[in-house]
Amino acid sequence: MQKRQPLWTNSRIHLFLIGATLALVIIPYLNKTPGLEVAQQSSAAADHFLKLVDSQAYSASWEATSDVLREMLSRETWNKKLSAMREPFGAVVERTREDIVYADPGDDMPAGEYVVVTFATTFRFKELARETVTLLQEQGGEWLVAGYFLK
Repeated sequence: MQKRQPLWTNSRIHLFLIGATLALVIIPYLNKTPGLEVAQQSSAAADHFLKLVDSQAYSASWEATSDVLREMLSRETWNKKLSAMREPFGAVVERTREDIVYADPGDDMPAGEYVVVTFATTFRFKELARETVTLLQEQGGEWLVAGYFLK
């Protein structure tokens, strides 16, 4: 006859499983790491935007920005600023995604769901730079660029 496990052993297993499940749900939130679907969608939007910028299609990249950014910067201003920022660095040699996190919009931006995607980028005339693309989820669910920074 097989011996039965003590009741406290089963309770410990259940508590462990509950704790592990909670950790799987809570830890990404605490780390501000988006779930897989949000990460894929926002990363794809950031990649699309950067391809436009890399090809110097600055007007087209302005179209890939959020309403918030387009209200702050005209297409002409955007084109001038982006050209002045990017062209001295030359063409992209290599780009690696480093991080993707949820972001707090701060006081000067409208409420909404923001994601920041950070890249380590090597340009022809700049050994290592950090590109940061901030995305905002628009009402239709589409992720659009709300900011672009290059250091």
